[in-house]
Amino acid sequence: MRMLDVLFDSGASQSVINKRVADVISIPIPLPNPINVILPNNGKKEITHTCTFHTSIDDSQISDSALIMEDLGDVDMVIGVQTMRRFGMILQFNEENDEIIISKKHEKVFLFKLKFFSC
Repeated sequence: MRMLDVLFDSGASQSVINKRVADVISIPIPLPNPINVILPNNGKKEITHTCTFHTSIDDSQISDSALIMEDLGDVDMVIGVQTMRRFGMILQFNEENDEIIISKKHEKVFLFKLKFFSC
């Protein structure tokens, strides 16, 4: 089993995986037609391949597809809205405890404690 640094991004429409990770955990599948994605810095990137990934969060099994991108910076994978909706994931922010909760069907599945740093 391999542990990945994953970003759950409510601003990303689709899931994306770093090419170096996709080459190890899956077989890249060429897209029938390349697609252009808009990056957070408003740049564009052409995507030519996708792959299927299988993972679990606690007892919840997830199998879905992700677009393959050459470089995702500090993360191995971005879980986008399409995947979160398909598996009933909800992101909740609890300001009192500085927690982000990923829940499924109103059950707490995963909890993140946040650390804030001043700039």
